[in-house]
Amino acid sequence: MILRMARALHNKGHEPIFVRFNDKPIELLDEIARYAKIIPFAALLAHDSDQKIGRIDAIYCYTEDTLVRVLHHNKRIACPKILFGVFHTRQYQVRTRFGPSYLSKLYRWLFLAFPQRNIIFMSDGVRAECERHYGLKMTGANVLPLPVDVPPILKKTGKANRYKIVSIARLVEFKNYHQPIFEFIAKQRAAGLPFEYHIYGDGPLRSQLGEQARRVGVEPYIFFHGTLPYPKMGLALEDAGIFIGMGTAIIEAAACGIPAVAAIEMRGAECHGWFHETVGNSVGEQISDAPKCAIGELLTAYLSWSEQDYFEAGLCSWRRARDYSTDMAVDRFVDMASGAASVAAIRIDDWKWARFWAAKVYARYFTQSGWKHK
Repeated sequence: MILRMARALHNKGHEPIFVRFNDKPIELLDEIARYAKIIPFAALLAHDSDQKIGRIDAIYCYTEDTLVRVLHHNKRIACPKILFGVFHTRQYQVRTRFGPSYLSKLYRWLFLAFPQRNIIFMSDGVRAECERHYGLKMTGANVLPLPVDVPPILKKTGKANRYKIVSIARLVEFKNYHQPIFEFIAKQRAAGLPFEYHIYGDGPLRSQLGEQARRVGVEPYIFFHGTLPYPKMGLALEDAGIFIGMGTAIIEAAACGIPAVAAIEMRGAECHGWFHETVGNSVGEQISDAPKCAIGELLTAYLSWSEQDYFEAGLCSWRRARDYSTDMAVDRFVDMASGAASVAAIRIDDWKWARFWAAKVYARYFTQSGWKHK
């Protein structure tokens, strides 16, 4: 997402800057450097003339850690406009086994202290979950759907294998839609249809999913490919017949003209139907009033599609993905940044800073199952 936003901002005449907090390897950093100036955090604090940063109009923080670090040094940063993004329903939330975490108290304070127009949620569903978790109303906050590069014309290269199902996602507890796929494939294999399931991604549930595939009897037809570098995503989707998932990945698949099953976090066998038939901007969050159906039933109905039905579903998927176009997203983002309020008075003092990192260690070792994220 950072690469897409940096490229779009650069192409529209802006000068994005990517701030690094450490020297750890970052995927696509060389690509990002083509469109954004990359500087260390120390240069931002010193406003080092050697870096030729110039005037900074706004700072956008992608993670909790970066927001807290920026606010800890707010007095030294020559930019009063700071915004932060919330990209999934577990961000800015911590659940522990032994009482409330200081992190929860700190994050709630941040949501109350920040002007709502300086907060950007990925979707209405993410905002609703954050409101529910903290007991707040944030109707004044911005919603900016995930930006994806969607080709202006759908060009299908090669023939899709309609029996090939693909998923690209971290193998974590809240993305628990794999079991229904295993069961569907077992049933169809018994009927003589050569379905197979290709899973891209890694995570703590890798061995458990392998065991599930063995129990269901579909291990030879389930392919675990491990982590997928972003530049190879197109290759993984090249001949996919169906996609299942959520988040950025389902939009990327739809942009390639692939019919996609809109999975729901923590709902297992349920889904929101085909992605191109959904409304709104949520991509996997639980939406109470949205239609739901069983994944197995949806895929069974898919078996009756003609080639024309399949083509039209792919075309509708591509059209739906255009709602998340990077060009539209970056224009809205610039408007949000321009309209942000000054937060020069909001600071994380040394005591909060020390408690934040102590609580991070606590949360790292005492979080509930399913709440540990890369």
